[in-house]
Amino acid sequence: MSVPQHVSLLPGQVIRLQEVLEREKKRRIETEQTPSSAVEKKEPTEDYADVLSPMPACFYTVSRKEATEMLEKNPSLGNMILRPGSDSKSYSITIRQEIDMPRIKHYKVMSVGKNYTIELEKPVTLPNLFSVIDYFMKETRGNLRPFIYSTDETF
Repeated sequence: MSVPQHVSLLPGQVIRLQEVLEREKKRRIETEQTPSSAVEKKEPTEDYADVLSPMPACFYTVSRKEATEMLEKNPSLGNMILRPGSDSKSYSITIRQEIDMPRIKHYKVMSVGKNYTIELEKPVTLPNLFSVIDYFMKETRGNLRPFIYSTDETF
């Protein structure tokens, strides 16, 4: 059980996966020490969902307004947030750029089959949400950075 080295992840995502792996290792040790009937009654933890359907570290369940406020109040943490779309079927990317003055922009990301389409003048379709984040970073030559709260939480 380890984080694969060949997978392209952001540093925050690698750290999160390592944290989840450490907790899973501890859980397995505890499971071996408890009777099997007690294990069956345990409810799955949130971490399993994180591992099974990973989201980019800059994903936050916030509204358009909250995303804008987060970006304005904490520019040092990044300038791009992935969030649920207003229709709850899609996603949105909220970015804050400072070219001549600070600007906030929102981009819709539609889930189409197993892919995701960024609604631009010329739509771009990518295989996953990590690729969507990478697309914005590459297209802006690194000027857009994922917004990531530092997690110094101990579990």
